[in-house]
Parts: sequence; C-alpha cells; structure tokens
Amino acid sequence: MTSIYRLCPACAQEVDLKALHCPHCACNTQADYWPAPTISALQKIRAALPAVLAVGVVTLQVGLALARNPLVQGLWRLATRHSPPQRPDRAMRPRERRGSHIHIRTQWSVEGPDGRLERGQKESVIESH
Repeated sequence: MTSIYRLCPACAQEVDLKALHCPHCACNTQADYWPAPTISALQKIRAALPAVLAVGVVTLQVGLALARNPLVQGLWRLATRHSPPQRPDRAMRPRERRGSHIHIRTQWSVEGPDGRLERGQKESVIESH
C-alpha cells in the first residue's frame, strides 16, 4: 500500500497529510506559503547597484546640461562677482581732479518754557579745492 505524504515547507521532510505541524521542525504544514529566502547584504547591494548608478548618471547629465545653459551661466557670474560693476562712461574717461564737497545736515528740536516743541534743520555744503 502506498502512502501519500506532504513535504514540510520549512525542512522538506515527509509529513503525514493530516498532521498540523511537522514533527521535525514544528512548522505549520497547513499553511500555503513557503518561507522567504534569506538574502545577504551583499546580494541586496548587488540588486540595488544598477538603480543607484542610473540615478547618478541622470543627475550628472542634468547638472551638465544646466551648467551649459546661458541663463544659468549668467546667474552664476552675477552670484560670484566680487567687485561692483563699473559704469562705462567713468571707465573710458580719464580721471580728473575735482574739488570735494562736504555736505553737513543738522537737525534740532527745542522745547520752550511753555512746553511748545520747535524743530528745524539746516543743510550746508563746504567746498574744498
């Protein structure tokens, strides 16, 4: 007489069809699943490596395309400029000696004995040659 057995999903040993648990490893034999295979860290890295490299290549290509864009180059020049731009009319004209002007602005406020507040200002220009 032939007997029919079920293979244990965990240890692959023969188990009676009516048994709920494997007598060898105590695994549930009635479950319709196989245990998940164990994956090492190296296998995970190898599996993820093509995606990581693809993202890096795409990022590099986008960065290079942006760097070649004239608008981005102009903005980069503006952001890295250290000295203020010179006006062309002053750059072309020889520097001439001019007199200097000193502007003095004074402001005052006085409270009188009757509590009235008076304010004023005066502007003076001093020229030197």
